Amino acid sequence: MSEKRSQQTFGETSRRGFLGSVGALVAAAAYSRDVSADDAAPVANDADDPVQTIESPDGSIAVTVDVSDGVPTYEVARNGTTYVGPSRLGFDFRNQSAFGASAEGADGPVAVTGTIRAISTEEWEPVWGAYDEVEAEYNALSVGLADAAADDSPAEDGRTATLQVRVFDDGIGFRTVLREEFASNSEKAVIDAENTGVDFADDYDAWWIANAVTNPRFEQEYAETPLSEIPGGVENRRPNGTPMREGAHTPLTVDAGDAYLSVHEANLDDYAAATLAPRSDGGGTAFATELTPLPDGSRASLDLPAATPWRTIQVVDRPGELIESQLVPLLADSLDESALPTAGGEPDTDWIEPRKYVGIWWTMIAGQANWEYRADESFDGADDAAAYVHGARTERMKRYMRFASENGLDSVLVEGWNEGWDTYPGDGTGFEFGVDGSTPDFDVPEVTAFGASLPDPVEMTIHNETAGNIPQYETAILDEDVFAGYEAEGINSIKNGYVSDPGLGIDGDGADPTHNQHNQLAVNHHRLVIREAAANRQLLEIHEGIKPTGEIRTYPNVANREVVKAQEYDGFGQLGSNVGRDHHVTLPFTRNLAGPVSFQPGIFDITFGDDRGDQIQTTRAKQLAMYPTYLSGLQMAADRIEGYVDETFGVGEALQAAAGDLDGLVTDDSWRDAFGTNFVAVDPNRAPSGSSVSFTVEDVPSAGTYDLHLRYASDAEENAGRVIDAGTPRATLRVNDERRTVEPDFTEYWDDWQVFTTEVELDAGDNEVAIELDYESGDGGFSGDVGGFNLNTVAVTESGEPSPVPAEYEGYVPESENFDAEPEFGFIESVPAAGWDETRVVGAAIGDYLAIARRHGDEWYVGVMTDGDGRAVDVPFDFLAPGNSGNAPGNSGGAPGRGKGRGEGRGNGKGKGRGNGNGNGRGNGRGNGNGRGKGRKGRKYVAEIYSDAVGAGVDLDPTGVRIDEAVVDPSTTLLASLAPSGGTAVKLRPARGREIDRLPEYERPEQDLTVEIADEADLDEAFITATGSNDADFVGGTNVEILVDGEVEALGNVRLPPNATDETVEIGFRISRIGTFDIVVREPDGGAELASGTVTVAPGDLIAEFTDPAGDDNGPGGYAYPTDGAFQDGAFDLRSFRVLETDEEYRFAFEVENLYDAFGGTFSPHYFVVYLRDPSASGGRTTEIGDLGVTAEFADPWQYRVSASGFGSGIVDANDNGLGSPNVFASFESNVAIVSIPKTAVNGAEIADWEVCPVVGSEDFGAFRDVQVEAGGFVFGGAKEGAAGNAPSVIDLITPDGTSQADALAYDADTLATIPFTPL
Repeated sequence: MSEKRSQQTFGETSRRGFLGSVGALVAAAAYSRDVSADDAAPVANDADDPVQTIESPDGSIAVTVDVSDGVPTYEVARNGTTYVGPSRLGFDFRNQSAFGASAEGADGPVAVTGTIRAISTEEWEPVWGAYDEVEAEYNALSVGLADAAADDSPAEDGRTATLQVRVFDDGIGFRTVLREEFASNSEKAVIDAENTGVDFADDYDAWWIANAVTNPRFEQEYAETPLSEIPGGVENRRPNGTPMREGAHTPLTVDAGDAYLSVHEANLDDYAAATLAPRSDGGGTAFATELTPLPDGSRASLDLPAATPWRTIQVVDRPGELIESQLVPLLADSLDESALPTAGGEPDTDWIEPRKYVGIWWTMIAGQANWEYRADESFDGADDAAAYVHGARTERMKRYMRFASENGLDSVLVEGWNEGWDTYPGDGTGFEFGVDGSTPDFDVPEVTAFGASLPDPVEMTIHNETAGNIPQYETAILDEDVFAGYEAEGINSIKNGYVSDPGLGIDGDGADPTHNQHNQLAVNHHRLVIREAAANRQLLEIHEGIKPTGEIRTYPNVANREVVKAQEYDGFGQLGSNVGRDHHVTLPFTRNLAGPVSFQPGIFDITFGDDRGDQIQTTRAKQLAMYPTYLSGLQMAADRIEGYVDETFGVGEALQAAAGDLDGLVTDDSWRDAFGTNFVAVDPNRAPSGSSVSFTVEDVPSAGTYDLHLRYASDAEENAGRVIDAGTPRATLRVNDERRTVEPDFTEYWDDWQVFTTEVELDAGDNEVAIELDYESGDGGFSGDVGGFNLNTVAVTESGEPSPVPAEYEGYVPESENFDAEPEFGFIESVPAAGWDETRVVGAAIGDYLAIARRHGDEWYVGVMTDGDGRAVDVPFDFLAPGNSGNAPGNSGGAPGRGKGRGEGRGNGKGKGRGNGNGNGRGNGRGNGNGRGKGRKGRKYVAEIYSDAVGAGVDLDPTGVRIDEAVVDPSTTLLASLAPSGGTAVKLRPARGREIDRLPEYERPEQDLTVEIADEADLDEAFITATGSNDADFVGGTNVEILVDGEVEALGNVRLPPNATDETVEIGFRISRIGTFDIVVREPDGGAELASGTVTVAPGDLIAEFTDPAGDDNGPGGYAYPTDGAFQDGAFDLRSFRVLETDEEYRFAFEVENLYDAFGGTFSPHYFVVYLRDPSASGGRTTEIGDLGVTAEFADPWQYRVSASGFGSGIVDANDNGLGSPNVFASFESNVAIVSIPKTAVNGAEIADWEVCPVVGSEDFGAFRDVQVEAGGFVFGGAKEGAAGNAPSVIDLITPDGTSQADALAYDADTLATIPFTPL
């Protein structure tokens, strides 16, 4: 492979060189992009007027270039209104004067040498994308520029360049071509600043993220502010402190009132990624391009002639037109045939097909499985080894492949398959990339052969994590030819990643970060990987990479790039990060305008089935709607397969217990040999009496006796005392309506899985089998089912037949396991990954909602999503009309927005209540009615409608999905009735034969309503109801606007069930602060008032309240906060503590001076803990359990500990028995965190006479943050010299009367603090 050259090699023939007087090694690519002879040719003629105007073909957009004062400017207007005022253009160079506008020094005056105008049409037939063909006219202007002489004429022998401008009907692109005269550093031009300005004409509203070029990079949620609030100034950026102006990444999208603009770039190649920074340190509306720096402060080193990327500005009337626009790829280079393999002597793209995949990934992201393989001998003991779950296993991969084969997916991603993860996080020097570098428990040839042998073959998608080590990865690609090895193994898709918070390692062996992640060398590295992947028929999914700039046209093997705060962030901390609910409907108008995205949609198990962390911030129906919404050539079904599999299985089949219908029981994933990683914990400590997991045994051939097989584990020693006392684990087995007790034997330890077999009597047909907990617990003790085991799989066979799943996991091949998915997974199975023929935005308001339709062949797929509000959106199906394709309106219909566009309505509504849609939340409801409408008729289609079930919403029943079918035509308007953070997904296929007569025509529901407002409400409890009727067989929807104290605060959607009469439903609006409020409910946009009233919001009945002085957040005195900015003043200053109760719960309210979420989660970096003491009880402990690192003792024994961080919560007794996970609520407005536990967790005791010890600290990976003598970035300071090991980690607390905080937390080198309790 001697013709290949690395992106990072050294030496005289390498891609880097010394730049004259710079005196340092400057990274600049040996690779350089070609500039055509036409583009490189000088422009010199008599058409040299310094002011030139060019319009779009339809005359709507006008661009004026003005060089009359020696500094080029451009101005952009649409329909006579200027949106970008005169904005300067120019460059600062190293070792030569400025050309045009200068950022710091003197401008370099230029003169016009001539102009060339052209009219052209750009044509593109995508290999795949949003359209099957793209064609757009544009008008072009090329302006020749040269250094100006003293008389302002072009200087003899001066430097020359060409400003190229293209104006389309939906926006503009412009770039500068620099000629050979700019060579000054080893025959290169070294750019220190590109000063392309964007001076907005007004302080428009903008959606933006900060221009971080190391972590968090693009992985941020978009702020919506006026342009003037984008921060300015200069920051020293990692990894080497290079100065860079603060600003925003592109695309930067703005609402200009009568138009929408988005600023980005196209064809980024051999250049630094561009950001936009306010010219003024104080911000403003005048921006300049801020290129990502190289370590020496330069921005780009260019072989000449060279062309900058196109600077693009989309200018459209409606937000949906931003999505429909193909401006960015049309300005990118055409298909690079030189990078492609050949077939029959011609460049081959037939292998480039969008595909869908599932992955061994979410179980690591959101669960406890690990990327790194560790041998048993690396642990202290066998139990520790068994409790370490390596995600990538041959057995698990085969299960995922079987699921994919049976459910229409093309491949399975596996992360952690290779050696070297012990160097991650870190320098990544240990990573192996070749197929022979896999871990001992993962066999690449075995799994690829297994996938190929399946009835519908499934490939392996391989993962290349680099940890940001560029030399090592390029060596593997170029010298070891690993991509060719993948192709030989039948692997044709790669997900690669560059996770390295401080930056990329490019210099030397790459072990040390030397460059940020968006500089010119990083751009060229990615270009090398893309080309090498294409040559070896590899689709690429790139994470932590460079933003897309139209490469879908040039290199369609780049299936997507992450470069976004994706759904993985909802997974971190066991679903604890809580991505904003408007994020999903902001991305299509911001980041996704750049190009295909890896967002990781398709999470079905919204809560992960457990009692830890939080949840995904959408409904399941919204997850479905993401598929037609987010363009991606590798589209993921991101959940664990157990999240998709339904609760059914047949005789002779097995099913993972975690796929069952959970009612109260929870899952866990803490043992290595559990199939699927997750199991059901049959544990009264974690589930109330009456909890169950149920399954359906389908199509039993005849009534009779069968064998039920349960794969389970139960440790005889490390178990709850009640289980050990009982002598066996115990639960209730229910078969249909018959119940009996089952008592499997103890196993050797928790990861010793055995199969318990018992006879059951089944009826012919379908039967329900359940494992239940039935017990009583109170002052009289515990009786009933002691639980005490983990249930992994269930199976039924003919009597005497062996279990379909063995006790032993190693070597398992999934031959008799049910992989049937939930009915709504059918939408994921049928929706194309991409390769759309047409895209239409039907309705949109940025950050509020989006309705989009895409066509593939003769089928259409529609996705409708909303933010945190419930919302009723009308979706006209006029795009189905013959001859109406291609006339996309951008957005249309009367759908509600928040006023940034042409939408109607506002708000923040939260749904509450259960609803199952024709009796089954996962069922196949069939819609009825007549939707004949008015206007033209056309071809009839069958609409398969997947929508939020009645009563569904992100905060209650987020998994409920209703499935309807109906006949529609172009005159139909679908009502997408969206629950809070909900969605609707629709498949439209041509109606066939009898379907037209068999299925009903769609009728849009109409509702009559009255509204009532309650006088009182719990904190964060819905208190507005609507009563009325719905005249159709589909879920209704009516938007209402909610005002609080005279201000519009929310949009609600009244969703009545089909055919409802006098039905009452909650409008899911809640108030998350305490007080009394005036409420008005009215029709949207100032319409008729529907109800008004006053509500008092309180979190429960007060048992006790304590106040604490301000400013005593210094532990025993003298503690200092960590120095990192995440630790804001007052974060740990406890101001009050209240104990409250409702009928079912006790609530502990911590008020601090400053509650916020520096690291995500419900809040962070706070940690709230209260110890509960029953003075009349015997037993308890005066020491900490040890897991929280409190570093203190207690004056009296405590019986319970309740703890909560923003990423998890727990309640344990004094013996460290887990008693569940408290609910945690946070109000940043009130600076209050409320931790709620069921009264059953304390055996229903009345606690009014108990004592409490509330303490506040800072959470650090599940424990209290350390205190040392000197404060550090993430460490408290102020500990006593020689006694830091005994310094309590408590920063503030409540103390009883007569005891000071200093006394309560007093310690020395020999003594721990002894913390007292305070009586309630």
